[in-house]
Amino acid sequence: LERWTKTFLADGNGVAGLGKTVKVGGKPYELYDVCQPHNCAGNFLFVLFTPGGQHAWALQTKDGQVLRFYGDPDAAQQSALRAAAANP
Repeated sequence: LERWTKTFLADGNGVAGLGKTVKVGGKPYELYDVCQPHNCAGNFLFVLFTPGGQHAWALQTKDGQVLRFYGDPDAAQQSALRAAAANP
């Protein structure tokens, strides 16, 4: 993880968006995002959760580019995360 992401996980210091429900492969998921404080332009973490939060997958961007996926998302989950990154 990027340093700012680790800091957010430890103390909540980040600009978090409101979550929303999205359909992926016909199933509902919860999608959340957070960006790097004072440097939101392209520096995000997008997280896709199953309802109830038992499983999660994520996409980290840096300077508007895909940095890494987490949790081994399948193709449909990757597509949903990429779509979120295209319209933060």
